[in-house]
Amino acid sequence: RAHYLSAYSLIAPQRMRPGDVEGPVSYLRLASVIKKISHDSQGDLRDLFRRMVFNIAIANTDDHLKNHGFLHLGSDRYMLSPAFDLIPHLGQTSAMALIVGRFGQEATFDNALSMCDRFGLTTSAAIEIVQEVATVASRAGSYFRDAGVAPLDAAILAAACNRPGARLHATEAKPRASRGLSQ
Repeated sequence: RAHYLSAYSLIAPQRMRPGDVEGPVSYLRLASVIKKISHDSQGDLRDLFRRMVFNIAIANTDDHLKNHGFLHLGSDRYMLSPAFDLIPHLGQTSAMALIVGRFGQEATFDNALSMCDRFGLTTSAAIEIVQEVATVASRAGSYFRDAGVAPLDAAILAAACNRPGARLHATEAKPRASRGLSQ
């Protein structure tokens, strides 16, 4: 049995200083924690970026800090826990719970790409991840049907996983210019 430590407990957003430019509830803050405590920070940063992109792709906008965490490996070693609670949220698809990148909580691949370097990724490596995740998300309808989800429900869930807003910039070679972080 492994001990689990939530990102919320580690980051303690209630104790953050007002005006912190990245905000206490961001994937960027989570990436900085990974750099400090992860046994395999490079692998965990890549996994966190992929998870963030997947959450955007499927409109899982309930991606708060209690849905991310770490497993204790012993001594002072931790690893990013497996992803959980990944559910499309049909009524709220434009903003994530966590700050994603330069465009705040905007739920777009473009926003995820805007600060990919903070996850130890080159733009081309990040674009490759976005394209892989977008390809998987584009097949969501068949995954839901294969799992026995009723056809109407599968269609509704697949629509959340294939929304134009997330896919708009998925294959752009360069992210748009920064507008600054919004909180």
